[in-house]
Amino acid sequence: MKFRAKLFSFTLASILTGSVFSVQFECPKIEVIKTEDFLFAEKIKENFYLTYNISKFETDSYWVFVLRPIEAETANKAKHRANEVLSKMYEQGVFMEEDGESFCQYPTGDNTLLARAAPENLLSTM
Repeated sequence: MKFRAKLFSFTLASILTGSVFSVQFECPKIEVIKTEDFLFAEKIKENFYLTYNISKFETDSYWVFVLRPIEAETANKAKHRANEVLSKMYEQGVFMEEDGESFCQYPTGDNTLLARAAPENLLSTM
C-alpha cells in the first residue's frame, strides 16, 4: 500500500504541476463524483491540505479527483471539510488544457478552492 500511496502522491503532483500529456477526454459527472467521499488528504503546508479520491466514477478508467487547498488542523478535518464543499458542487467539469496538461476543472463556488480530475492512465505513463 505504501508504493500505491507514493504513486498517487506522484500522480497528484503531476496534476498540479502540469506534467500530464495532453489528450482530450470526457469529464466524469459531478453527480457521480459526489456519491463518494474524499478518502485521502496530504498536508501541503501548515493547516492546509490537498484532498483527493481515486475512483472510476462510472467510467471505463480510474480518475484522480483533487480538491485543494483545504484549511484544516488535521487530515480528517480536511476530508470532512472537502466533503462538505463537494456536497454543494453542482456544475459539470470542463475539459481544459494548460501548459500541455489535460484535466477536468470543476467550479467549487469558492474562488480560493481548486477542483480538478485527470484520468490515472495519463499519469501512469510518466
